[in-house]
Amino acid sequence: MTAGNWHLVVCGINHKTSTLEQREPFQINRNEIARANAIFGNLPGVMESAIVSTCNRIEFYFASRKSENPVDLAKVFYKNFNDYDASRSDELFFTKKNKHAAEHILSVAAGIESVVLGENQIMAQLRDAYTSACAVKTAGKIIHRLFHQAFRVGKQVRTDTEMGKGACSVSSAAIELLQTKIKKLEKPSILLVGVNQMTALAAKGIRRLNYGNMIFANRTEQKAATFAAQFDSTGHPLTELPDLIDKSDILITCTGANEPIIT
Repeated sequence: MTAGNWHLVVCGINHKTSTLEQREPFQINRNEIARANAIFGNLPGVMESAIVSTCNRIEFYFASRKSENPVDLAKVFYKNFNDYDASRSDELFFTKKNKHAAEHILSVAAGIESVVLGENQIMAQLRDAYTSACAVKTAGKIIHRLFHQAFRVGKQVRTDTEMGKGACSVSSAAIELLQTKIKKLEKPSILLVGVNQMTALAAKGIRRLNYGNMIFANRTEQKAATFAAQFDSTGHPLTELPDLIDKSDILITCTGANEPIIT
């Protein structure tokens, strides 16, 4: 394929173009990202690609024939990936090409495009996306250069500016807000539901505030217990949730469940 026949594209859905409810059918779980990369990267017309999937964004970075419609490629992907019909979802997708696509990923890496300005987690999420694309061999020289430049820019922004110096994740922002609400409580009991990176960040933030009375609940009791041991706490199964909520002053929840755990 000659250089004049292809272009660099980013096509996706994020918190600026959609609500959480609208994004849910498009989410790609972490354990499915390799399969997703393989499916998208092998679509006709796609030269190379990498998918970035987080709580607030699902973005396809790829080089393709100029004759291909990026949104149509995304629709075909979802039909092949999870048999989801995205035919009526055009308005949720944004598309940027060439220079503008490159500028977009640099902004993402810098944390400018995040819900929490300067978010640091996005750098690790970009690295995971790139590593997955490399593992299934959908990343080529264009994606290699694009992501490595994004890594450099993300690091430089956080080194040379104040970006990321404050609350740099949804969890840490929540804890800062929580701090203003619980000053009147003496040794509050704090229940954290779910065992993952987000609850880990929240628990570390709570510990820095010297609130040590934490309880952890998770679908797998052993996983909750192992995680809780890091914070000198106890872990419980979700079957105990009603009782745990009754005993708690504060509830923080973040899980990968398809349905609400707490109504």
